[in-house]
Amino acid sequence: MSAPEGPFAAGEPDRDAWTPVVAALLGAAMLGRALQINNGHFRPEAIVMVALALGLVLIATASARVRAVERHGRRAALITAGVGVAYEIVELLSRPPGIYLHLSRRDDLFPFFGGIALCGIFAGAALAGGRWRRVCVPLLLLGHFFLGVWMIHVSPDPQIDVHVFQRDASAALLSGRDPYGLTHPYLGADPRFYGPGMLSDGRVRIGLPYPPLSAFLCVPGHLFGDYRYSQLAAMTLTGGLIVSMHPGALAVGAAALFLFTPRGFFVLEQGWTEPFVVLFLAATVVCAVRFRRALPYALGCFFAVKQYSILVAPLVLLLFPRPLRWKEVWSVAWRAAAVAVLVTLPLALVDVPAFVNDVVLMQVRQPFRADALSFLALVAHLGVPPLPSAIAFVVLAAVIAVAVLRAPRTPTGFALAVAAAFFAFFAFNKQAFCNYYYLVVGALCVAAAASSAPENAPRQPPFQGPHIA
Repeated sequence: MSAPEGPFAAGEPDRDAWTPVVAALLGAAMLGRALQINNGHFRPEAIVMVALALGLVLIATASARVRAVERHGRRAALITAGVGVAYEIVELLSRPPGIYLHLSRRDDLFPFFGGIALCGIFAGAALAGGRWRRVCVPLLLLGHFFLGVWMIHVSPDPQIDVHVFQRDASAALLSGRDPYGLTHPYLGADPRFYGPGMLSDGRVRIGLPYPPLSAFLCVPGHLFGDYRYSQLAAMTLTGGLIVSMHPGALAVGAAALFLFTPRGFFVLEQGWTEPFVVLFLAATVVCAVRFRRALPYALGCFFAVKQYSILVAPLVLLLFPRPLRWKEVWSVAWRAAAVAVLVTLPLALVDVPAFVNDVVLMQVRQPFRADALSFLALVAHLGVPPLPSAIAFVVLAAVIAVAVLRAPRTPTGFALAVAAAFFAFFAFNKQAFCNYYYLVVGALCVAAAASSAPENAPRQPPFQGPHIA
């Protein structure tokens, strides 16, 4: 007698399934809700949402497959995406998209709310399919871009140090000066936000806390009056890359879920650099799906654009099918490393001590933040002394190990593993805010869009024992 069927299904290890896709879409929506609660800062209800979303993503990364989800496949994914996008539109219509808006009265928000409503209609029509999709997808992307232009226009000078750092760095590059080693006026934020030696004599002793590639990418936007135009272009272009991964409504739904995550325009207002990270992650996955020859170059830019990107380098193995051909892996790896070095070293070598101080030591010196949306902050709020930040690296290593062993060796498996690794790393870190989790939302949407799960999943064999571990 065969064993009775259970709720979980076995499956081929290196073939995409629908359960991770649905989990990625649901996780992106849940995390977006957590960020909406308090702009990505600590709240008990927000950390509960983070915990639920993280658990869902980790289980999906370990290749758990739910029979009911696999049976309904694409329909389940499309319903999840559609409900998620509808929720996001409602959230965006419920409150202002930023905190430093120059508005004389609430009626000034009508252009934004009207644009969001139109984009909701475009997204719904595109998800419905048919001939309208070809028209509505470009309109959806244009709508997002113009909403971002409005956002930058009504919030021209956000009172956040990141904005000052990147604005002044762009100006320095255009004048032929090194952006590292600069000092900036103190904006009056809580001095406890800065680590030892980072604030003295009313000046912040940090030139630019980001790698050179991020600085270079900001320059075109600065030429148009605000470096954030570059970040807006990166956001909208990422949406376009997500749509291009596979034909059909699922990629459109994933793109809309990313573009209209409730605090996405808040990320743009603050001028954080994560849109560039999501852009190069999406470009890497697109190359893995469609343009394998360009994969090393996109991957190199992904590793070079933010300090923490290199931490997930072992997950690159998921972009290669079993059995691994180490010659192929090496060919991609050395080219990616060469790209990362070429876009980093020329500017870093201008003033090595200043570069190390700004890009490396600044991260080490950053203090623990009790307002972070992390489990370490939760422990502190419960009256327990702050846990060591090294725990984040232990958790990161554990998630990467599980992903390399269990996640499918596909572009979706790679993107989902990147999302899970960063999600866990941020959730157990001394600092974790809206910009970090925005990257996770983007990675989850990229993972969903890249899926090549079969249209109609075949009936799975009887489940033999636990399959989630």
